[in-house]
Amino acid sequence: KNEDLKISQDNSKTSTLNYFFSFQEIINRVADKIPASVFTNPEQVSAEQFNQLSAAHQFGADQLLKLEVPSKLVGIHKKEIGLLGAKAAAYKLIANYAIDPLTTILTLEELPKINQDFSNLQDEINTAAKNI
Repeated sequence: KNEDLKISQDNSKTSTLNYFFSFQEIINRVADKIPASVFTNPEQVSAEQFNQLSAAHQFGADQLLKLEVPSKLVGIHKKEIGLLGAKAAAYKLIANYAIDPLTTILTLEELPKINQDFSNLQDEINTAAKNI
């Protein structure tokens, strides 16, 4: 919801650049919270590591909610928060595979769509950044 966001009417080049720098810093902090073993040994990811993935993505969504966003970038900002939240929820569900294997299977089937949505959003971000 827009009322949950810190929207600035300052759409200047400086404001937009500051937003993108802060945005990237948050994404880097999310990446730092992801266990390296997820990348080096992805077929052996444990429930605890899925919980860490969930926490990292939720951290990113929470931090973006605190970030002031120029009004012209609200759409991108909301999509990023939504996708980070969706991934956090998905990883939390996957972490509970021993309790609810069917939900885990269904969630695993949805992950490629979420990843594609992230890829599409990255294209939007790159276009917006080029047009500053």
